[in-house]
Amino acid sequence: MRTARTDAVPIAILSAAALSTAAANLLMNVPPLHMALNLVGVCAYAALALLGDYDPHILCDTVQSGETAVATLALGAAALFITVNPYLLLAAIFIVLIMYQLFMKAVLAPAKKEIALAGMAAQAVLAAMAVLVVTGGLPGGASLAGPVLTGFFSAAGVHPALPAVSLAAAILIPLLFRALNPEMRLLSQGLPFSQRPRRARVAASAGLIVARGLLAAISFLFAGLTCCIGISVRRLHRGALPDAAMFLSMACLGQAALLVGALAGPLRAAAVSWACSYAVFSLYYTRRVHVYDRYQQS
Repeated sequence: MRTARTDAVPIAILSAAALSTAAANLLMNVPPLHMALNLVGVCAYAALALLGDYDPHILCDTVQSGETAVATLALGAAALFITVNPYLLLAAIFIVLIMYQLFMKAVLAPAKKEIALAGMAAQAVLAAMAVLVVTGGLPGGASLAGPVLTGFFSAAGVHPALPAVSLAAAILIPLLFRALNPEMRLLSQGLPFSQRPRRARVAASAGLIVARGLLAAISFLFAGLTCCIGISVRRLHRGALPDAAMFLSMACLGQAALLVGALAGPLRAAAVSWACSYAVFSLYYTRRVHVYDRYQQS
């Protein structure tokens, strides 16, 4: 149970930090459009974190699960060899992430260690590919890697319709699942929690896969690795407003990553975000109160 203490102090600190880093970005001549599009990715990731109330597989963020690494490989291949049309890129990343989720659900039990091991394997493949690209496999590979890891759409700029539709999806998807609560929550947890027909449970699982894949694709393409701490922060926070603390934390990290990118380059900004992902998750993991029983899952 969350305690009833006030959230005024942490929210005020996070708000001040986010505004300060945003102001520093403006002083460093970071384009305001880049900053605004990064927030679209933050909103999508916040919506994805809210789906954790319905999906037992959402135990760690998209960096640790390997979804970001898989999306990075898919985006690099698609942008280099197929198309740079943003709508087609979004569709391609969406399909790839759905396929990876199907792999996780079919092969991996909802245990942090198994998901984390698969994520590390995906990151190792990405690292090996990055070394080949940067060391001569592709001229200008490092300059391409930066925007991919820190928000490909934010760096390149897209037609206003795409971020508008993406933001609408990030708002409407959590509202839809909340309207279906508690039935959706029971269906998504499997047979021990809901005696509804198998068809209804399959439909609930498919809905979660599609929603998560779309939100993860939007978040990755607009913000890259720069808002990956949301799930851990939401579960770590014990105040009355965990969603507000989560959103402000991600916004702060996103703006801080843009600042680091302006000062030291986008690759270092991505490295900072990656380190924050594991640092915040480690803090949450050591303070958690119980572990989901994997053998209850049907």
